[in-house]
Amino acid sequence: MLDFSELVSFYDTALVPSLVPRRAGLDRWDHRVAGISPEDIERVQDRLAQVLARPPATTSGIDWKTVLRVVVDRYASRLEFIQHLLNLTLDDGSIFDHAQQIQRHTSVTTNATNSWAAPVFRECATSQAASIAYRGTSLTPSERLLLQAVRETTHEICRVVTKMWASGMNFGVDAFYPLEQRPEVDHIDTLMGEWKEDVTQLISWLDWSVWVKCRPACGFEVTQSSYLFAK
Repeated sequence: MLDFSELVSFYDTALVPSLVPRRAGLDRWDHRVAGISPEDIERVQDRLAQVLARPPATTSGIDWKTVLRVVVDRYASRLEFIQHLLNLTLDDGSIFDHAQQIQRHTSVTTNATNSWAAPVFRECATSQAASIAYRGTSLTPSERLLLQAVRETTHEICRVVTKMWASGMNFGVDAFYPLEQRPEVDHIDTLMGEWKEDVTQLISWLDWSVWVKCRPACGFEVTQSSYLFAK
């Protein structure tokens, strides 16, 4: 079983800074440790020795696997569905209803209420890791790295989604507005173009493995055949 509390990661930019430029512009599948500096190799070996020598009782006891899974489970399908909606071809008669549907999904993702954008963003970005942060110095270096990853990930997700929700409010596509204040079609089209760019960049930045699948999805027969051959 993987012990997340003692994780040593080559994605730790403080531990292995020499690999940061090596990964720039590459897909996750092409990331390698080739090119790591001798100094970084020594730091990794020292950290690994510390981890192996540390008694298990010194960890916080946080179930990091569940913490990380909750973040992915909360946002992955919602972001994917929003991207799907934004990629549909629409006519002028349906674009407003479509924009309202996307607006509702951004509201659910951010837990938005009638408060304005800044408080909504803070609540969205900090709620996931707030209880963990109170543990402070009881976290191991590996756990602090995981906490930082959770914070930075939820911060970026909430930044983008709150921005989308707020722009929808400003453009008048939220259900809060009466129908007679419906914006012009070209304004909605501009808004949805901005949304599409934001979501595409966010999903590319997150690069979660849960999104690695056939597009379009394989048929049922192909799935079953693969399963039989695997057995």
